[in-house]
Amino acid sequence: MKTPTVFDLCQPRQEVLEGRVSDDQFAADLAAVLDETKAAPANYRDPARFFDNTYPTRGLRSLLESVCGRLSGAAGDAPPIFRLDTSYGGGKTHGLIALVHAAGAPSEVPEDFLPPALRPKKTVRVAAFDGE
Repeated sequence: MKTPTVFDLCQPRQEVLEGRVSDDQFAADLAAVLDETKAAPANYRDPARFFDNTYPTRGLRSLLESVCGRLSGAAGDAPPIFRLDTSYGGGKTHGLIALVHAAGAPSEVPEDFLPPALRPKKTVRVAAFDGE
């Protein structure tokens, strides 16, 4: 029996098949998402589209649950400081954008990313430092 390849098992999204994917869709920019005067691609700027285009990995779910659990008061033992420790291209900015959306639009976060009980109930102000 031949082991199937990724091409046998996966169907690319329609925009990929039609050649409508631009390079900026792969370069997440936290500052552009936070600053409404900058033109962040809708795939990052819009919470619903962001989560629709994102796979809920264990690491991303854990990050959202820890931070939002602390913000909501539902996770008493969550630390006040989190260290994002991944290699280049490992999803740090993607995780931070997910947190921005979870803090600013908690109702837009699907349950497979964050249980409703951990969603912040009060308004959360977000501050970020862009070291670029």
